[in-house]
Amino acid sequence: MMRQDIQSRRKLYLVFMIPAAFLLILFLPFSKSLELKTRDLRFLLRGRSLQPVPIVIVTIDDASFASLNKRWPWPRTLLAQAVESLISSGAKAIGLDIMLTEEDFTNEGDRALAHILDGSDNIILPMKFGRRIEEEYERDYMDAPLPLFDPHLSRSVYVIFGFDAEGRFRNIKVNEKCHDSPYFPFFLKLTAAYLNKPIKINKSGQVMIGQNLLPVMPSGTMKINFTGPAGSFKTVSFHQVINGYANPSVFRDKIVLIGAYFKESHDHFLTPFYDNKNPMYGVEIHAHAMTT
Repeated sequence: MMRQDIQSRRKLYLVFMIPAAFLLILFLPFSKSLELKTRDLRFLLRGRSLQPVPIVIVTIDDASFASLNKRWPWPRTLLAQAVESLISSGAKAIGLDIMLTEEDFTNEGDRALAHILDGSDNIILPMKFGRRIEEEYERDYMDAPLPLFDPHLSRSVYVIFGFDAEGRFRNIKVNEKCHDSPYFPFFLKLTAAYLNKPIKINKSGQVMIGQNLLPVMPSGTMKINFTGPAGSFKTVSFHQVINGYANPSVFRDKIVLIGAYFKESHDHFLTPFYDNKNPMYGVEIHAHAMTT
């Protein structure tokens, strides 16, 4: 009889304590941090997942520096050569995660890249914008590609990453304004180019690709469904592309990203899968966002 009483008390204890613990987690100041940590844990427990979008990353890496015997930044003739090779290989959409705000060493390099860009609507370029103090006033600024590459900013999108309170990159904004004009993020424009569908904002202010609503939170951000840790996507070293070592079938009908994959670029970030030995580069975060 006493044992039954003890078991009944335990059940009653659990009935009251579990909801109470939930309410504490929900409303106490540390609850948000705890929610983020449990989300990270779920990613780690799940491990790698299937990638619904075919993506290949062309890496600007140490192997390419050694093979080309050139330091960064490279002449844009090399970038034009790589993009031309990817187009010839049948890449469906190409994202250059490289800022093109300054002139090249020679006009030849800029003209070569501009010529390639003019021949394709599915090549997406990055830009950055925000607010900064100029002459004691806070003003909007925009670091956009040279007009030679995108005179009407029709292919340029922002690549500003937003961090949470812990300094980790878990979410991404899907719509931003600069000079009162709306702009969309790099991953979204590239996804739309791949799907050949327009991006639009409906009457309710929701962002859509074609007829599909994006899973946006009230904060205007979207949770990134990371498909795994750093190195989850197929990569091909830049030098292999321009030297003709890569099989064209690797890129056919795929989204191809070109971006930094070397530590000195400082283009790597804290994510749910962060590893000090294998940081996740910005170009790969774009890829994860596209698979969300």
